[in-house]
Amino acid sequence: MFNPEKIDGEVSRLTEVIAEKQRDLELDDVTYTSNLAEENIEKRANRDLRQFKYNFTALKEFFGTSSLYEILKASSPDGKISVLELGAGEGVALSQIKGMDVDSIETTAVEVDEQKAEMLAGVSGVDKVENVTAEAFLPEHRYNLIYDMYGSVSYTQREFRKDLILKYCHSLKKGGVMLIAFDFYIYHDEQLDKDRPWIIQNSLSPTSDLEVDQVELVRQIRGIETTLEKMGFKAIFYI
Repeated sequence: MFNPEKIDGEVSRLTEVIAEKQRDLELDDVTYTSNLAEENIEKRANRDLRQFKYNFTALKEFFGTSSLYEILKASSPDGKISVLELGAGEGVALSQIKGMDVDSIETTAVEVDEQKAEMLAGVSGVDKVENVTAEAFLPEHRYNLIYDMYGSVSYTQREFRKDLILKYCHSLKKGGVMLIAFDFYIYHDEQLDKDRPWIIQNSLSPTSDLEVDQVELVRQIRGIETTLEKMGFKAIFYI
């Protein structure tokens, strides 16, 4: 029988799969750099829900409503809503989500930067902070919503990006939803790397500093969708 709280073995297994691939790629000591153009950094840093309305396109198709709060309530018969954000930045998105129902929503932030994690601990809309990478974080229970707008998945090595997404799909409650947005291209800025040492360096495959080939992009996307569907998840990506 499905237990909406208990995490299944796939989450632990996929966490170890990712760690093994990191070791194979000699990424044991992961360091951090940007894959975003400098002018996009600040826009994305606060993860404000209002900036990413276009990322919620599929909600109505899957759930019959585009109201995130209504979807979260429907996935929580006991009225308790758990929300996880990967790469929480300044905690703006979590605070907005918490504000939908302060008494019922519990929020957790995963943030690799130690200084940001300390700052998040003082944000009123953030109930719990995990100072760890999304790859290494091991959830103890399931979530109604997992939210990542260019936060962690965007910086994940392409060789195990699918494993990371699948790991967090297995961390959802029945009827839960994962909203993610990530880039398929890489930017390098030496000065930015020095100024922001906390974001992931060399974590994306070193293919090119330009946008990846469109055919390859579609292949990656469809491959992730197919894998998720085979595991029983409904998934759609917009390019």
